Amino acid sequence: HDQRSLYEHKLELMRTEVQMKARAESKIHAQERKIADERTSHYRRDLQAEQESRRAAERDNERISKVNEQLTHEMSRDKSRIQELEEILAEERKLKHAAESELEKRTSELSLASEELQRMTKNAEGMQVKLAATEESVSLLTAIREDSEAKLE
Repeated sequence: HDQRSLYEHKLELMRTEVQMKARAESKIHAQERKIADERTSHYRRDLQAEQESRRAAERDNERISKVNEQLTHEMSRDKSRIQELEEILAEERKLKHAAESELEKRTSELSLASEELQRMTKNAEGMQVKLAATEESVSLLTAIREDSEAKLE
């Protein structure tokens, strides 16, 4: 009976020890589970933040891509306009050069005409002087003739 009591007591001690170990293991397991849950929660938050960051970066990339497309289109249009204006400018330069050449030609012709007009004016003045002298001579001759006719009569 004592032996049985001793055996039951040992058995009870072992049960208590096993229960304590089981409780300790359970607490350890619960703590490990809690730590694992916290890590999982932390990883999920990090993953969500990373996914949101990635989505924001993708939206930014889309906006940048659209802006780049728009700028490329505008730049192409501006290049075309610049080329068109350069062609217009080249044509204007040709026309200006042609007009300057024509002006130079007309100025030269006008200068020659002016010189000719001056020569003709000088000749006309000379002829006017001769005409005046001739008219004076005719007047004098007419007066002499009239005087002679009067004397003859």
